[in-house]
Amino acid sequence: MSERSLFEDFLGEGASRRPLLGLYALVFLLMSYHMLVFTTIKVDDITTKNDLAQFDLTFQETSLSDTDEAYVQDQRVTMDFEIDAADLAAHHGMGLLQVVVSYSETSGIPFDGCDTVSAAIPPAGPAADWGNTNSVLTGTSDDCSDIVLTVVVFPAYTGEAMRVAGGEASDHEAVWSSQTQGLGTFTLDLDVSASSPAPPPSPQDDGEAVSVTWTATFYDVTVEEA
Repeated sequence: MSERSLFEDFLGEGASRRPLLGLYALVFLLMSYHMLVFTTIKVDDITTKNDLAQFDLTFQETSLSDTDEAYVQDQRVTMDFEIDAADLAAHHGMGLLQVVVSYSETSGIPFDGCDTVSAAIPPAGPAADWGNTNSVLTGTSDDCSDIVLTVVVFPAYTGEAMRVAGGEASDHEAVWSSQTQGLGTFTLDLDVSASSPAPPPSPQDDGEAVSVTWTATFYDVTVEEA
């Protein structure tokens, strides 16, 4: 028995060609649907996206600094830095808190090297983006170099300009406005591990003079239609 060609099946008569015609009809409908989706729905989506208003956001930063000093021996010392409602009221929000711990070898003992200083900001108290990858909450120095700690206060704040789409200018300003992020008292724990060049009865180094500079960065956001 010879095989019939697809063309012969299509031209055949009767019930034998009905399933084939149904298959062709289904394929045609599917192709038509996908063309409709692309030319109508997708094009509408692209057009809608292009029609959305574009806004440029820029941030004007203002800093507030304070300095604490302490002589830290072989025990923990805790320092505080408070942000009150009046500090926040003058701005759209608080973006960052930076803490710089500085020290130098002050024992005066010949050949005495730098002690080891450790600093940590406990992730508690004020509302902040404590888990942000840019938040550096602990640090250690054993060579008298500065320890620099950073808390990202407003979620994902970097201070860099950005462009957003959709909504109104007032909507974006409201998103970046907060009178609660950063409100309260931040704490810093300091530990010193003192070392001496020789054991007793030689003179012993019992601690280190440490200076701490707190810098709060506040911001005001400007929203302009692009």
